[in-house]
Amino acid sequence: MVNFKINEENLFYFCEWIKERQNVFVKKSAGEKYPWTDNEIIKVHKFTNVFRVLDWESQFLIRHVIGNDDRGLIDTTFRILLFKHINYQPTWEHLENVLGDITFTDTIISEIKGELDSYCKGHKVYSSAYLQAANFVRTDRWGHLKGTGKHNAYLTVFENQLFNVKSLDKFVKLRDVKNLRTLIESLQEIDGVGNFMSYQFAQDLNYSHWWNQDMNNETFEGPGSMRGVDRCFSNHTKKDYAKLIKWTWENIDEMFKNFGLGDPPKFKGMPLQLTDIQNCFCEADKYMRGLGVQTPGVSGKSIKQKYKQSGMRKLEAVLPKKFINRLWSTNS
Repeated sequence: MVNFKINEENLFYFCEWIKERQNVFVKKSAGEKYPWTDNEIIKVHKFTNVFRVLDWESQFLIRHVIGNDDRGLIDTTFRILLFKHINYQPTWEHLENVLGDITFTDTIISEIKGELDSYCKGHKVYSSAYLQAANFVRTDRWGHLKGTGKHNAYLTVFENQLFNVKSLDKFVKLRDVKNLRTLIESLQEIDGVGNFMSYQFAQDLNYSHWWNQDMNNETFEGPGSMRGVDRCFSNHTKKDYAKLIKWTWENIDEMFKNFGLGDPPKFKGMPLQLTDIQNCFCEADKYMRGLGVQTPGVSGKSIKQKYKQSGMRKLEAVLPKKFINRLWSTNS
C-alpha cells in the first residue's frame, strides 16, 4: 500500500498533455499542416509521442531492424540490442551500407568498431535520447578503455559480456520467462547498463515475436519520470515511484473522465501501456516546466528542443506484428 497525496492541478496537466500530444500525432499522420494545436507549449516544443512504440527510432526498429521478424532468435536479439544501444537511424543505415546485413552470425564486432572510428569524426553516432556516459571506464577492469572512444568502450564490454556464443546462449534462454524483472536484471549484469537502460532494452526485445515477457507487470523510473511523479504526487517515499506510475496506469480512465477529457487515447485499438505512462510522466514534467508550473522540491531547466519545421518527418506508424492480432484491454 502506497501513501500519497494527489496534486489535482498537476495531474490534470499530465492528462492534458497526453490528450493534446496524441491529437498532434493524429493530425500529423493525416498529413495536416503545422501547427496541429493551439496549445502554445506543445505547438512550439518537441516532445516524444504518447505511445513509446510510435517514436521515430522505435518505428525504425520495428520496420527495419526487426523487419519481417523472420531471422533466428540470436540474430534478431543481436540486431535489437546493437541498434538500441546506438538508437540512431543514420548510424545504423551507414553500418549496413558498408557492412551489409548485420547479424551475429556474419558481422564481426571489430569491423563495427573500426567503421565507427572513422564515421564518428564527422557524424553523430548516438541518439541524444539516452545518456551514454561510459562510467565503467573509471573502474580497474575497464580503465584501459578510457580515451578510446565511447563506441569502442561500449562495444568492447558488450562483446565480452553479451555478444559472444556462450553469453548469448545463456541470455536467450530467458525469452520464455514471463517475469519482466528477470530479463531486466540479466541485462543489468552487463557493465554500463543500469536500471533505465535495461528497461529500454527489454521493451525493444519484446517488439519481436521471439521475446514474450509481460510488459505491463514491471516499470522502472528514470530521472525525468521521477520529476513528473513528484509534480503529481507528494507524501510518498523514494521506493514508491514505480508503484505510483502503475497506480496511474490502472486509474487513467477514471482520471480522464473526472477531468472531463473523455477517454484516454488508443492507437489501432491499443490502450496506453505501463511503459507509456512512465514516459508520459517525463514529458509532462517538461510540459509543466513550459507552463511555468512551480512545484516544491522539483527543479528543472527550460525545454530546449523546438520543432524545426523544415526538417519535419512524416511516417505512417505501424505496430509490431505480434501486437496486431492481440485482444487489448485497458489492463492487458
